[in-house]
Amino acid sequence: MNRTLHNKESERLEFLNELILDASYRQSNNDLLETALIKIAELVGIDFGYIARYLKKEDIIRTIEGTYKVPEGFLEEVKNHRFKSEIITESIKDKVFIISEEEFETPQQKYISRKYNFKTLITIPIEFDNNNSTEIMLLFSHKEKETLLEHIHFLETLGSTLWILIQKQKMYEDYQKSIIRTEKLRALGELAGGIAHDFNNLLTTILGFSQIALTHELNDDIRQYMDIIYKSALDGKKIVERVQNFSRKQFNDKRDVYPINSIVESGIEMARPRWKNFYESYGNKLKIIKGLHSTSKIYCIEHEIREVIINLLSNAMDAMEEGGILTIRTEDIDDKIVVEISDTGIGIPDETIREIFEPFYSTKGTKGTGLGLSIAKEIIEEHKGSIQLKSVVGKGTIFKLYFDRYIEKSESIESPKNDANIDLNIAKNLNVLVVDDIQQVGETVVQMLETIEIHSELETSSENVIHRLSQKEYDIIICDLAMPELNGAELSKIVKEANPKIKFIIATGWPGRFKDKSYKSIDFVLDKPFTIEDLTNAVNSVL
Repeated sequence: MNRTLHNKESERLEFLNELILDASYRQSNNDLLETALIKIAELVGIDFGYIARYLKKEDIIRTIEGTYKVPEGFLEEVKNHRFKSEIITESIKDKVFIISEEEFETPQQKYISRKYNFKTLITIPIEFDNNNSTEIMLLFSHKEKETLLEHIHFLETLGSTLWILIQKQKMYEDYQKSIIRTEKLRALGELAGGIAHDFNNLLTTILGFSQIALTHELNDDIRQYMDIIYKSALDGKKIVERVQNFSRKQFNDKRDVYPINSIVESGIEMARPRWKNFYESYGNKLKIIKGLHSTSKIYCIEHEIREVIINLLSNAMDAMEEGGILTIRTEDIDDKIVVEISDTGIGIPDETIREIFEPFYSTKGTKGTGLGLSIAKEIIEEHKGSIQLKSVVGKGTIFKLYFDRYIEKSESIESPKNDANIDLNIAKNLNVLVVDDIQQVGETVVQMLETIEIHSELETSSENVIHRLSQKEYDIIICDLAMPELNGAELSKIVKEANPKIKFIIATGWPGRFKDKSYKSIDFVLDKPFTIEDLTNAVNSVL
């Protein structure tokens, strides 16, 4: 080996070593590739070059990820063109192509080579997946194909090295994303815990008075509206719990058997006010097509499946801001229930589809949290179902949900319990003290107790409770946990020391706070918001 050749080999090895070391400091694969292109230009002596990411099946440049001395206008000329006849496949991903001007096959290839004065080009394939390929393109004005053959083995080694470095970089990026996602989930859990108490207090009032209203004589329209408000408040309670438990992976809801069409219908009704306001305010029209042909039931947590339906309906509306056609269908196919929701909106690009179910990935900017479809997918998979998505940009999107049909008397499924069978019979001659610093919430509980014919009084200061006990005997105290002076847990100890016979019920908007702890002074924990049945059950449990 002569000295010149030896120096070239040493220079190449040094370059590969530098590239491997440099990869550790690069923030992205684009930085790594662009650095490699500049160094290759120096070693091989190219006139100009670029790094392109192609759509494999169409030979269209998706993005330019790096350039070196590219003439003005050149990239526009080659945007929809590829300088070789073969489409690179996985089987030849390590092959480096050298093409001379005599091998340019099309008039467009020959025209571009003359216009930008290059005789030879080298293509180095770097990265592959099912839809894309990334390639380094090296172009030469004066060097013939034969003079470039000496670089082939080095460039093949370089391509393989870059491919390995890119995979390692991707693993690192995925690891970083997982850390960020975990941190976001932790922060979300803390935030959800902070807002849960206040939000559940609001839901307690909505839930309580809507249920009380349903016990009165109402016309059909008002009863339907109140029933939707009542169900929405129940769903709101469950959604708050789910978001709060999202980072803890704790889901304890009971399942039951429901007709799939009833869940879909209630989801449509809950979403209807939004689309009426959304479209009518802008003078746009939304056509709704329903084809609910399923006759089957699903064993599920009802509010969670309805949450998925409402989320998909909302996404469809967001995709059709200027109006369109929204189609909702259900059907039975063999042992599956299929729910299909389609729109004629703007559609979803391929690159977005690949990430659309990832937590915190949103296409709506500040309008979206990036959690809707992620939670929807998780809900569906927890119900042993699946979700499929098809979309064409400019034409619309179709979501299909697949669930197992519920089979009557199946031994593999435990018999569901019906919460509507809770015994509302209760001792009426009770004295109950309701303690809550938010008067509106406390009055709601008093009214709910009155509905089941139990007399109660309201106290908004926990420090006044001991004075009340010296003036009057109470059988039960129902106290909010987050009181400003003495919290509910502290007050329960003082009350029990003064009168052990008093039953003490804690009402809390922090679900699960007492699940793993033992409080001898607390007889029952009632999660807010609660229904009249929940309240009755709490009272019966302590008697």
